[in-house]
Amino acid sequence: MQSAISTFYLKNPEDSKIVPRLYDQMYHGNFTEIAPNVMILKKYIYSRIRPMAFSMDMQSGISLTRKRIMKRQIDDAILGSTINFLQFEWMQTTNFRQLPKQFRKMKPNKVDALLLSGTMDGRTYTSSAIELAKKFKNGRHIIIENAGHDLYMQSPLVSETVLAFFKEKEIGINRIKLKPILFE
Repeated sequence: MQSAISTFYLKNPEDSKIVPRLYDQMYHGNFTEIAPNVMILKKYIYSRIRPMAFSMDMQSGISLTRKRIMKRQIDDAILGSTINFLQFEWMQTTNFRQLPKQFRKMKPNKVDALLLSGTMDGRTYTSSAIELAKKFKNGRHIIIENAGHDLYMQSPLVSETVLAFFKEKEIGINRIKLKPILFE
């Protein structure tokens, strides 16, 4: 159940708004609403792990500082380590070769880049994107308030901004504010 919650409901605020209702339903023995997503996980994700995606995630590794934080917090977290889909445990127990530390150290560059961050993204944190954006001398970083991981689909303004960037038009904003999603 925790994997279904983290996979389908924590990535975007539009999906997250029903989490309290789902937990209430499950507490009262009603698994009707979450059952189809559990079956999707069982059928398509747990039955086959895609080697390329698995290798990329495993080789990306985890910093020693982050590892210590996760070890300290994992037992008290509502969803345990399910958001990371067992990768934390696998990284602890396998000798999977990780990329060197330089991999995480992006050098300053002059690449034209548009970086978009959703403040409600449950997978990629805004603070990480802010640090990364500093490396792009010719880059633009736009924070989309109340957007999740799939922010391209959450507002036409996001798509228009991306299109303007590709057309090399001036982008006169640093933030896009979407309506907050309220829990049901």
